[in-house]
Amino acid sequence: MFQYIELSHQGVYGIRSIPNVDARGGFLRILEIQNLPTEFVPCELSLATNIASGTLRGMHYQKSGMAEAKTISCISGKIFDVGVDLRKHSQSYLKSICVELGPQSEFQGLYLPSGYAHGYLSLEDNSQLIYAMDKPFSSNDASGYLWNDKAFEIPWPTPPRLISEKDLSWEEFKG
Repeated sequence: MFQYIELSHQGVYGIRSIPNVDARGGFLRILEIQNLPTEFVPCELSLATNIASGTLRGMHYQKSGMAEAKTISCISGKIFDVGVDLRKHSQSYLKSICVELGPQSEFQGLYLPSGYAHGYLSLEDNSQLIYAMDKPFSSNDASGYLWNDKAFEIPWPTPPRLISEKDLSWEEFKG
């Protein structure tokens, strides 16, 4: 069974997939383009690995015409996944949406439309994620905000233990 479930933010979908498991192992579908209730054509796939729980990545986005829609699928371990709506004319502008993702969680993945900042905190060692994006990465347009920016009111479940210097250097949201 595979489902897209619209969450509290317009255009954000939780991805629910029940794995087929037998004596050989398991098979988990992570994306069904034809059933996604919006147009999404991925052009890049990426794999993120997180050795330790408490690893934080975010809050990242791409500026201008390079803003990307994406799916995030947690294929091992567990993460606390966060999207912040940066679309100025949206009803959920500056609000965060938080979803626990993992193979054994209620949702295995999340679809975020373009115009969202994204980040996550690994909740288990060896958490792995697959990203599908509809625009190519552009280092000139890559940006972010501080993970603990008060403007977003993100209810992180625990403080991060590992975070990159780059993610610590992002500015706060100024409006």
